[in-house]
Amino acid sequence: MMALRHREKTGRGQVIDIAIYESVFRQLDEIAASYGLFGKVREREGSGSFVAVPHGHFRTQDDKWVAIACTTD
Repeated sequence: MMALRHREKTGRGQVIDIAIYESVFRQLDEIAASYGLFGKVREREGSGSFVAVPHGHFRTQDDKWVAIACTTD
């Protein structure tokens, strides 16, 4: 995010060095642990989440959209 902000502010890009598995593993969140511990394969659930409430895309009163994902207190 800081690299994007830097580009927006200065017009110059930056090199970001990160292993692809780190970002993929973060996206998997509890799914990898659930499979590793219990062998549970999750079904499709759309934009919902059973561990984050509220979680989803919601239309606002002025006909715009907002995405909310509350995963911690």
